[in-house]
This record gives sequence, C-alpha cells and structure tokens, in this order.
Amino acid sequence: MLLPFELPIQILVCGSTGSGKSTLIRELIKRRHECLFPVPDKIYYFCKHESSVDESIRNLVIIHVGLPKDDFFDNKDVNKHYLGVFDDLHTSCLNSEFVLNCVISGRHLNLSTIVVLHSLFPKAKFAREISLNSRVLILFANKRDGSQIFNLARQVCPLESGFLSKVYFSYINTTSHSYIVIDCRESVKQEFRFRTNIFDESPIIFLSEKSVERLKNEKDTSAEAQLPFYQFL
Repeated sequence: MLLPFELPIQILVCGSTGSGKSTLIRELIKRRHECLFPVPDKIYYFCKHESSVDESIRNLVIIHVGLPKDDFFDNKDVNKHYLGVFDDLHTSCLNSEFVLNCVISGRHLNLSTIVVLHSLFPKAKFAREISLNSRVLILFANKRDGSQIFNLARQVCPLESGFLSKVYFSYINTTSHSYIVIDCRESVKQEFRFRTNIFDESPIIFLSEKSVERLKNEKDTSAEAQLPFYQFL
C-alpha cells in the first residue's frame, strides 16, 4: 500500500447504501498488516445487527451489537492500539457522546476510529464535531444528492474547490463502487491527498493543475518515482 494509515487515526467512510463502504472496510481489516501501522491489537466492530458483519472477518474482530456504555474504553491499555469500527449505526452514532469522545480523544489513547455515514452533512447532535475531527474521509458516490460535494470542496480545498468537484463527477460518480480518499493528515504531502484504488499495485492519485505546476517548479520527481499512475484534472 502506497500510504499506510498510521495509527491512531480517525476515518470517516461516507456513501449511500450499496455504494461499497462495507466492502472497503472489510478489505482494510483483512489487509491490516499492510494498510494499518502499527497493526491494531484489537478491532471492535460496533454494528446494528451481528449478521451484518461479513463471515470473512468475524474471527478478526470483536463484534458488539449497538453502542457500548460510555466507560467502555476507560480501562484500555494505552500502550496497545485499538480500532473501533462504527458501522450501520448512523443516527445513534452521530448523537453519541461516547463516539464523539473516541474521535476527539482517540489520538491520546492510541484509539483509532472508522465511522460510517450515509451523507456528508447529516443533521445530528455531534455530526459536525465528529466530521471536523476526522483526518481522513473516504467518499463513495451518492447519486441521489451530488450537491454535497460542492460544500465539502469549499471546506477541503477552498482555493481549488472546482478540482475536487471535477474528480467526483468525472470519476467517482460515474464508476460503480468507486471512491476517493481525502487525506488531511499533516504528515501527508499535498500531492498525495486525493487518491483511489488504494489496495491496488497501481493506485491512482488525482492532481490539480496547480499541483502539477508546483511540482514542476520544485522539480520534485519523488512522487512520480513512487506512484506509477497519476490522473491530472
């Protein structure tokens, strides 16, 4: 994997029903040794129904139906890395002070989170705080409401908002089960912030015209050496 997710990390996975969210999370867990660094000591899978957890990862996670009590992680060993996946708990999850505390304080406790959403800007008590404190967004298509991408683009790249919208409508919204990783971690270089096909040997990185010009001016060829395929937009 080109850029493994360094723990602790807070990730939002957003997309409509059937867009591919659970499939990506399942792949991330199965390939945790190459995708997550360090590999989490325990993975908790919080879900609405136990049957929603795929058989292929049942022996890799600790399944918990519904949200736990607020003191669930109070006795956690801070020297170990835990990952909490909150899947199919949309409304209760975003109104939960427990989930909010996991996202905000997780980096101090070696606790990482993956929160699954159906829309980018849901109306819930802690939706905005959970979103703003997540450093990585994995966005799938929402063919019912494509207007959300314009608001997100103004937040993530206000000087090049048209770039992200173009990526979404020319690639994500036209290809089945496709997604874009929007990586806002400080440790990630600008040219690697927007990418897809993260499990493939040849992942795709999206670059705006300004990013291309900047790389040319800096004569920075490190990106080309590391990644075999770029998509210029």
